[in-house]
Amino acid sequence: MTDFAKLKALAEAATPGRVHDRLDSCGGGLKYECFGDDGSLVLKVDHKNDEWGFVGDKGEADEAFFLACTPAAVLALIAENERLRADYAALATFNPDWDRVAAAQDSVREHMELANRLKAECELLRKDAEKWQIVETAMAQLQSDEQEASIWSACSRILISVAHKLNSGTSTVTEEGVTVGEEEIGDWCVTVKRIKPAMGKEVSNG
Repeated sequence: MTDFAKLKALAEAATPGRVHDRLDSCGGGLKYECFGDDGSLVLKVDHKNDEWGFVGDKGEADEAFFLACTPAAVLALIAENERLRADYAALATFNPDWDRVAAAQDSVREHMELANRLKAECELLRKDAEKWQIVETAMAQLQSDEQEASIWSACSRILISVAHKLNSGTSTVTEEGVTVGEEEIGDWCVTVKRIKPAMGKEVSNG
């Protein structure tokens, strides 16, 4: 884009308007006057009395602007305006496939929503895995050599884990009519009790 910053600055400094000119014949001479939009006299040319020049408070600024408005500068401004109009017309006829673009945006949005949903589900699964870690440890103990002792230890760990989750120092499980194989071995009550709290933690006896 052509730089007309200097010409713009000169125009802003000059008298605005110049809304009407007056051309008169005066005794064989030529009289020309130019006025601003506030009615003030800007330019006066009087051939008969040999008076000419810019007048008023902005006389120097008006003269500088007048001298800057050369044919080359005006033609360059016109060419710039025509080029910009042509560019605007070309852009106005540009018709991209907006439906395809919108569909692509919707697809990206759906994939983002799916990714966020999967991330939330993975977090829930991770928390569930932490809860069942004590059961996995118990199952590992059941596969050890000392089967009976391992079974008792595994069951105890599960009961202890439940008591810990409930923030209770004691957990009791009662079962009636317990059977081993086809033989009934009676009613049982199993209790686990915390005998020593973790360092720096208090235990409720509820």
